[in-house]
Amino acid sequence: MYFLARAVVQLVGMLSALFFADGVAFADPRTPIAHKIKVFLVIYCVAISLFQLLPLWLMSRLYRKSIPEICSNMAVAGVEEISQLDRSMSLLRRRLLLVLGGLMILIAGIALILATRR
Repeated sequence: MYFLARAVVQLVGMLSALFFADGVAFADPRTPIAHKIKVFLVIYCVAISLFQLLPLWLMSRLYRKSIPEICSNMAVAGVEEISQLDRSMSLLRRRLLLVLGGLMILIAGIALILATRR
């Protein structure tokens, strides 16, 4: 429930901020491009905070207030139910996470090396 609402707010907020900033900053074709970029970045930051961050913050407050109401109808798990949970991570999943972490470190290292050479 929260994932879908957050995704919609992020998508609509980002696109509306982008279109709004683009429409304002690049409206006059005679303005120098450096000034247009500065104006675009300022307007985009303000628009993102209004169109994306503010609605996400309000939505998180709403969900935080409604969690006790939602959880009050759930049954409480006892010791028997908790002991039946599988806490171990599968070997395949552990290996995939290690490989993914190694690839991320390798990519970060290559990017760092390339950035320092320039």
